[in-house]
Amino acid sequence: MKLCVAMPLLGSMLAGCAGTELKETTLTSDVLSQYVFWNGVVGYDEPVIQTNVTATFTDGLSFGLWHSAGLNDGDLNSDFGDEINLTVGWSGKTGEWNLAYGLSYFDIFEIGDGDEGAVDVWRPYAVLSKKHELDVAHSLTPSVKLETRSRVHGD
Repeated sequence: MKLCVAMPLLGSMLAGCAGTELKETTLTSDVLSQYVFWNGVVGYDEPVIQTNVTATFTDGLSFGLWHSAGLNDGDLNSDFGDEINLTVGWSGKTGEWNLAYGLSYFDIFEIGDGDEGAVDVWRPYAVLSKKHELDVAHSLTPSVKLETRSRVHGD
């Protein structure tokens, strides 16, 4: 159900980029033994399939759709392994500095047995970095990332 809402939303965002040229589109899909969060915590201890689609445009604008679905006995199943993330962002150079910023919406499965329903998350972010060439074959790119998360009640 969530994917039925997310796909038209992503399509309408992409339609707004009619004046810019598509630079790159990537599609990845992984079948994993469990859903492990970015910080190493196991969020779901069953197999999942996780798919990512990203479109990047020549003006630095990008749109992404990431989806995780639980696999139970080899079939798709709606459970705690389910999540959809939509991201819109921009990246480019400002002088010698690289700048990226954007906004992600995490449409997360229901957490716990409470009456509050699902708790979804908005996550704005900004990244500032600068590449330093050390020699012909090596470089170093220190960066600073600012992000925050704001919980919202989902469906």
